[in-house]
Amino acid sequence: LGQTMQERRLQFHLARVGETLTPFNPVVNDFSERGRAFFFQHTGDPVGSQLRTWDRLDALRQQQAASMAYFDVFWMMAVLAVGLVVLVLLMKRSVAEKGEHVGAH
Repeated sequence: LGQTMQERRLQFHLARVGETLTPFNPVVNDFSERGRAFFFQHTGDPVGSQLRTWDRLDALRQQQAASMAYFDVFWMMAVLAVGLVVLVLLMKRSVAEKGEHVGAH
């Protein structure tokens, strides 16, 4: 259950985070310019610099989406645990009848 929810929430969060990563976003443009300059300084390859920048941006997107998905699973498991504790408190106590042998067969 947890793994299935984690995979589905990962896909959901990847889509949601990806919605804001457009060329019209000034933060993305700034990241692209700084990343391209950084990688160009180290490699001297303008095309490779741009590709490495986009790869790094995608890695950050994956990391953020995964952390949000894990938080969603943690939250669901916490709610499930609290629900189970409440159910345990509502259970009737088991009492053996008098004279009955209380042992495992």
